[in-house]
Amino acid sequence: MKQILIAVIVLFNLNNLSAQKIQVSEGKLVTSFGEMDAYEVWIPKCEEDKIEKSFEKWLKNHDGEVTNKKGEVSATKVVFKEFYQTPVNIYASLKESGNDVKLLVSIDAGAGFSSIKSQPELHQNFKNVIRNFAIAEAKEAALSRLNDEQKKLEKANNDLADLKKEKEHLQKDIDDCNLTIEKNKKLILTNDSDQTTKISEISGQDQKVKNLQGELDGIQ
Repeated sequence: MKQILIAVIVLFNLNNLSAQKIQVSEGKLVTSFGEMDAYEVWIPKCEEDKIEKSFEKWLKNHDGEVTNKKGEVSATKVVFKEFYQTPVNIYASLKESGNDVKLLVSIDAGAGFSSIKSQPELHQNFKNVIRNFAIAEAKEAALSRLNDEQKKLEKANNDLADLKKEKEHLQKDIDDCNLTIEKNKKLILTNDSDQTTKISEISGQDQKVKNLQGELDGIQ
């Protein structure tokens, strides 16, 4: 039953993941530099600390010089070589809510976020890279949960195998005991017969002793 339950949980979580479509919308990022227009994306079933570290690494992989002051992440000289050669500045914040993490990312391409929004193709490219980051993080988190559940499933299978072996040993003990009981029942019957014979022998011997004692006592 435990094995079946864990398997159902794993399948349920995977089905939930397949039903989750990560979308990038627009929001407001409030930083020490002021309020900025930003891309907003929710990453499901993740931990803020893990996403923050991954995001900083992601920025560094794009040549960014990253700083993090009290959860306010910023990076300069970030380059997305696949579609935009000009370095940009990025400002971001993360907030965990329930099991999900909200990531807000504002990109300054020289004239603020508005310069990006005015270029539909560039705007979409930036949305795509942020969405791809969020998807990669969500998948990594889901894979970690899956691995954990698979380990639990493997342990449950091992526990079941151990229980089966234990039952086999217990059943063997019972069978051995039953054989011993049957053997001892036969020995008891033999013992009863031997006792009857011995009682008869004792009775006869007792009479002989009495007769000899009488003979002894009769000598004057």
